[in-house]
Amino acid sequence: MSKPSVDPPAPRVTLRLAPDDVEAIAQRVAELIGPRARIGLVDVDEICRRFRVSRTWVYEHARELGAIPLGQTGGGPAAAPQVRPRASDAGDRADERGA
Repeated sequence: MSKPSVDPPAPRVTLRLAPDDVEAIAQRVAELIGPRARIGLVDVDEICRRFRVSRTWVYEHARELGAIPLGQTGGGPAAAPQVRPRASDAGDRADERGA
């Protein structure tokens, strides 16, 4: 009987990409995944419109929504929260408020 042949492990190779190559890859990935990657922060009015909730509801749940107050300064009025929407949250929020 002969022993089964086993290939020696391949040598480890470290590849480094040039910054321009990394940028080109990132741009192509963004093109492939489309508008989903372009969702940025939205304001209170947009949250109200998208999820059919009141401004009061958005302010009361700002922390749960992951709101980020932008432009808030000491002594001035509080900035309106900005939220990064997540598709999975939309249904959860509607369920919580009984919609």
